Amino acid sequence: EATAANAKRVYLPQLEVKDGPRFAWRGLSLDVSRTFFEVDEVKQVIDQLALYKMNVLHMHLTDNQGWRIEIKGYPELAVKGGQVPNDGKKGGHYTQEQFKELVAYAAARFVTIIPEVDIPGHTAAVFAAYPQFRNAVKVNLEMTLAGQAFNALDVDDPAAMRFTEVVIEEMAALAPGAYLHIGGDETIGLPQDKFVRYVNRARELVKQHGKKMVGWQETARAGIGAGDVIQHWIHMKTDPSENRAERTANLSEQQRKVMALYADFMREAAQDPARAVEKQAKVILSPSSFVYLDHRYKESPADSTQLLRYDQVGLSAYPRQTIEEMYAWDPMTFNPEVENPVHAVAGIEAAVWCETVKDYDDLQFLLMPRLVGVAEKGWSKGENTHWEEYRIRLAGQSPIWRKMDWDYFTSSLVEWR
Repeated sequence: EATAANAKRVYLPQLEVKDGPRFAWRGLSLDVSRTFFEVDEVKQVIDQLALYKMNVLHMHLTDNQGWRIEIKGYPELAVKGGQVPNDGKKGGHYTQEQFKELVAYAAARFVTIIPEVDIPGHTAAVFAAYPQFRNAVKVNLEMTLAGQAFNALDVDDPAAMRFTEVVIEEMAALAPGAYLHIGGDETIGLPQDKFVRYVNRARELVKQHGKKMVGWQETARAGIGAGDVIQHWIHMKTDPSENRAERTANLSEQQRKVMALYADFMREAAQDPARAVEKQAKVILSPSSFVYLDHRYKESPADSTQLLRYDQVGLSAYPRQTIEEMYAWDPMTFNPEVENPVHAVAGIEAAVWCETVKDYDDLQFLLMPRLVGVAEKGWSKGENTHWEEYRIRLAGQSPIWRKMDWDYFTSSLVEWR
């Protein structure tokens, strides 16, 4: 500690620092449907984004497990849709005033909140609130994934389309940013023509209210164009130690049929990014293998008290990955089908899905330290991101996290300070 007696004068060389982000869009998709987080908890996530120069919080407000935003034209969405059974977790929703509070808090920290209402699929909470809407999916199978269901709003149901109009109108009024996210993912069992017509209509509504449409990558199959953005998420790594034949052999006949539906869906998905670029839309890169932060960690924690959470938090369907493995990608060379990524890629966005998350501490455990790696990939050029150098700088962040009372995974690959 310096005192008047021992203080020394230090001279620093005069220099000019030029810095700027590699990508304009550097975000996080936060799943508040499967686990509801209070306003103050969301504010802390915004603080984390701002600290690491990320500028988008994409709020996944609706899904099968809950509808989390007040819609004044359809009040039962929050009252009933916000309280559907959800693995014993608390229900809840944001009033429109609370959402505006979050938008203002984020804006003061140079973060834009982009709301997502996931339609036409992932709508079990919608049907719980308004069972009179017609389900466009006619699949006589039971979903084998917890919290999932075969459902979708029907573009040929006038009541459902009036609902769509009101929801988009109110969400557009709540979100001052340029974009509105309509979801559009995993409409398993929905006829393709109905899906395309629904997305086309939703896109028209978004544009009528002065916004640009964002959708998950499947929306590239509809009539999107310049100004629209798709979010490329489907990128699966396989675990070489997994015996897939043995795993499949243990499935029931019902489960095999469900798997076949998903296999057809995945085959179609491979063409989505190229479709979007051909239609002059932009692409956000959210490859599940690298930026889905609900992967379980592969390396052991340095802190043995984290072992229970290490085994319980994160989707078991994903192969475990180290934080080094999830850092090892370059957005510009990631997808060879995108011939001109400088022109086509709008940015990158991490996602954290909360099926296994019970509370805010679980969320923090999944976010940190991997969110920092995503932030670095969004800001820095690929040639300036090297694991051995990065892990040293990463170690120096832990005192900040402890001071802020943010939980984090103490990866054994890092010598934490």
